Amino acid sequence: MIEILNRQRRRKIKANQWQEFASRALKAIETDNRDATIVFVSDAAMKKLNRQFRGKNYATDVLSFPARAEKFEEENEASLGEIVISVKQRKTDSRSRTRFNN
Repeated sequence: MIEILNRQRRRKIKANQWQEFASRALKAIETDNRDATIVFVSDAAMKKLNRQFRGKNYATDVLSFPARAEKFEEENEASLGEIVISVKQRKTDSRSRTRFNN
């Protein structure tokens, strides 16, 4: 299952398109029976996460958080983790690179 979370208000997210895209990507790498979460956040939230987990005091476009189930967590073994995307940074970067656009 692909879970899409929109934690920002800057731009409307087409969750169904992102679910389809992520499902195709997981199938392409032969992990289509696994779970993942994609979270869209503001620049302020991304800056906070980047500072907390990487020690970098600026917003970045994407952070990934792989999940590893503990020995007692059989139900979480299917989770690949979370991908966090800054909508503003993604928009800025997409002007200089070709990316999947929402």
